[in-house]
Amino acid sequence: MREEFIKNVMPVSTIHQLTNFRVIFESATTAKLTAHCVAHHSTKEKGYYSRGGLAEVSLVLDEADDLWKIVELTMKGKWVS
Repeated sequence: MREEFIKNVMPVSTIHQLTNFRVIFESATTAKLTAHCVAHHSTKEKGYYSRGGLAEVSLVLDEADDLWKIVELTMKGKWVS
């Protein structure tokens, strides 16, 4: 697994940014979150490119530790340059 990681992931220089978080509480223990996301990548094969879009997240409050947990995460790509 380590070799596959180094071969496929390590050669990519990347930065991910999320902003404009919006949270809608559906109940006392469930919520939906959206955020705009941009990812910048650089590889030897493709050079530099960026992707952007919207992250949509379903959350649930874990009452055992009083922390919000991700139930579902969907990334909706809107553009590539």
